[in-house]
Amino acid sequence: MKSILSQSYDTRIRPPSYDDNGNNGPVIIDVQCYVRSMSNIDFTRMEYSVQLTFRQFWRDPRLAYEKMYYGQKVPKFLIITQKDLIWTPDTFFMNEKQAHRHAIDKLNLMIRIHSDGTVVYSERLSLTLSCAMYLQRYPMDVQTCALLLASYAFTTDDIVYQWKQDIPIELHPMLNTSLPNFSLDPPETTICTSRTTTGEYSCVQTVFRLKRMFRSVCRSNMAFMRINGICTRYTGCPKTMIVRFAV
Repeated sequence: MKSILSQSYDTRIRPPSYDDNGNNGPVIIDVQCYVRSMSNIDFTRMEYSVQLTFRQFWRDPRLAYEKMYYGQKVPKFLIITQKDLIWTPDTFFMNEKQAHRHAIDKLNLMIRIHSDGTVVYSERLSLTLSCAMYLQRYPMDVQTCALLLASYAFTTDDIVYQWKQDIPIELHPMLNTSLPNFSLDPPETTICTSRTTTGEYSCVQTVFRLKRMFRSVCRSNMAFMRINGICTRYTGCPKTMIVRFAV
């Protein structure tokens, strides 16, 4: 790594990126999320929490090391755990309210550098994200919550984000068990590039559609009635709900 990260490597300068005509263009950042859990869907605060492994992929030709081995066996990749050693994009989550990186037993961060200069940047994050929720159709409501990310400082002249084509969003097999009152539809991914007074900024988003499970509403109301001793035997949903459905 010392020979790769020579004195000429400047972490403040983004990698060069050339098109087929040899013109210098923006760095393409492929992004991918592995959603580990989703919880704390809070209608009062209009927020939800998610834990995910967030991966970013880009190519930095300055880090290519294949030619350094002169006919010897080239390692498939090298791993570093100090992100300050190389240039990394200034990605931020646009609707984030709180966030933290996991650091037990060590910082959950992995940077893999391949021989052609391709960089894989992976970290485990817990996020609390804002989500505008609408309860007019409760308890048959469907909430649409987004996760948006973009570059904070670089315009589309320097950085362009796109979802990784093969698997942009991957869900933990047991994810729905962390959502006892909702079922989760397959996530949708879109581009949300926007323009402000300081320029055009690349943005990507994924949308989670959360459908409330009506049976869980009935069960929770039954338990509430019994605990408070309002009735000793209750086998249906609240009268207000029954009247609403009868209208």
